[in-house]
Amino acid sequence: MADTDSPLKQLVMTFIDDFTRWLLEQDVSGITPYNMELYAVPEPNRADQVFVVQLADERTVILQVQEFRGQRSGMPMNWR
Repeated sequence: MADTDSPLKQLVMTFIDDFTRWLLEQDVSGITPYNMELYAVPEPNRADQVFVVQLADERTVILQVQEFRGQRSGMPMNWR
């Protein structure tokens, strides 16, 4: 799934405000990314995407986006 994981993560990063409102079903006043890249050859590998989200009601939550997997991704992933 590496060939689809990175483009989907880029899509989330580009539209993080919309994804966050949709996933949390909350109004959001601010989002701060805390993402890491693992340097690998030939391309860096993005780890799970992590965002600190400030909700409109002043609560702070952490949103983690893990790998994207399709129905034909092979073996199921273990629970983390």
